[in-house]
Amino acid sequence: MFILDTMVVSEDIKPLPNPRVRAWLRATAPEVQFVSVISVGEIRFGIGRLPPGASKQRLETWYAGLIPFFRGRFLQVDLAVAQRWGHLRGAVGRSLSAADSLIAATALVHDLTVVTRNERHFDDLGVRVLNPWLT
Repeated sequence: MFILDTMVVSEDIKPLPNPRVRAWLRATAPEVQFVSVISVGEIRFGIGRLPPGASKQRLETWYAGLIPFFRGRFLQVDLAVAQRWGHLRGAVGRSLSAADSLIAATALVHDLTVVTRNERHFDDLGVRVLNPWLT
């Protein structure tokens, strides 16, 4: 089972999405694809920063469909995730992005593989990583 990093979730809406990522998403059963609420926040933030116009409206429409598509497959930052996140931050000898490390903690708690292009962000966090840009 998989937790999709924000860039994977949003790849499909790009003007020129990566064909390998699209193929992986379509070949992988939706019921094994999960999304962190952290990614939801990152997406909502990104859309909110855009000026009014056609691009923003297109993303708003896409986002409105994203929520029902992943219904039941959004993973929360609960007590177990928060505790694992605290351990990660204490154990790793480098500065961690809050978003990436919370996604990593969520993956560890739920025994999921992180699907991302940013493998190096997760290298020393003890999570399995899959890069669909390379598969």
